[in-house]
Amino acid sequence: MLHPLNVLQLNVARLNVHMHAILNTLTDFDILLLQEPWYGCIGVARSSTDVQGQDIKGTVANPAWELFIPESTTDGPPCVATFICKGICSLDTCPHPDIIGTKDILAINIIYGGLSCVIINVYNAGTGHDADSVNHICNTNLDPLVPTAITGNFNLHHPEWALEQHAGHPTSTAATNFVEWMISNSFAVANSHTIPMQHGQTNQTNSVIDLSLFNYAATDEHIFHSWDCSEELSFDSDHNGVTWTIHPPGICIDPSKKSEWCAAFRAAINSSPMPTHFCSTVHINSYAPSQQPGPMLCKVATPQPEVWKLCRWAAGRPNWCIPPTRTPNGLTTDPEIQSHVFATLFFPSAAPQIPIQLADDPPPLPPRQFSSLTSEEILDALHETSNTTAPGKSSITWHLIKWAYGISST
Repeated sequence: MLHPLNVLQLNVARLNVHMHAILNTLTDFDILLLQEPWYGCIGVARSSTDVQGQDIKGTVANPAWELFIPESTTDGPPCVATFICKGICSLDTCPHPDIIGTKDILAINIIYGGLSCVIINVYNAGTGHDADSVNHICNTNLDPLVPTAITGNFNLHHPEWALEQHAGHPTSTAATNFVEWMISNSFAVANSHTIPMQHGQTNQTNSVIDLSLFNYAATDEHIFHSWDCSEELSFDSDHNGVTWTIHPPGICIDPSKKSEWCAAFRAAINSSPMPTHFCSTVHINSYAPSQQPGPMLCKVATPQPEVWKLCRWAAGRPNWCIPPTRTPNGLTTDPEIQSHVFATLFFPSAAPQIPIQLADDPPPLPPRQFSSLTSEEILDALHETSNTTAPGKSSITWHLIKWAYGISST
């Protein structure tokens, strides 16, 4: 099983010593998303015709980390840098400027085991720069089916992510347009309304200008986890360090290995045969698979894309039933957790007592004999299910259940 990737995002305020400290001490992290990295002379290119030579510009490097940084332009040096720890098994990374890319925006495609996602490192310059990076993002069409994280220093204020005491403050046009783009592209803010991201200097107040945005495809698959903010990881910057993790999928079912899956299922059934009759729901649950036997056992790769998913994608607008909900542990799309959050917010914890029976209740219906299911009825029911969904917490998909039923129809 692949371990989760630990991510740190931080504005290092162009300080060389801070970057050296981060690269040499943070051995527990796998991906570093830095904004405003130090950028300057790292060497001199001399030749026989140019003894004085030309300065070679770059940023801090470290042999333990692979560096990705945009090219410098006439507008100035790059304002983002992404470092990937070397030597991680099954991890492949590739910059993707074709998705989106400027000197202040860097998109990296992460392939880790069976997971493919995109991380976009962003620095949006403050007042006087016309929110160039945010405007660039708002004019970009990202694939809604690809798990994507957009993180960095945005220098924007909006009630969607502001601290609770600042929720009523006015917002800029750029911030409003950006929130509209987020909603239309199914991105949600992972930040907390109670944790400041930047500590105000002199007459400034604490604020939230460093953001972590995850799209629905990422939150629905529970890929990005454990968002947190820590002043201990600020490295004396006025920005707090932000951490989160990337969780690769667990066991993926390969359709070409159907015979191996069925053999494993047959062995499991033979080792623990099911009873002929169940006595109660508790009896049934005792034979149910344990929760999460593999974190994403339900993720079955189908040979061809589903036609209706492509239709929704082509329409260019989201079609999600319920957007991600913020909980004390971060964003979630799990219906059970969402229902608990809504119940806690809208319903009293001490509900009034309601009598089980009332005087004018009709008499109870007589119990009826349970009719046994036939193989044909089970096959008809299985035929209506989707291969990409699972019937319960075990995360075992209908795809695998159909295979299993084919070798054990009793």
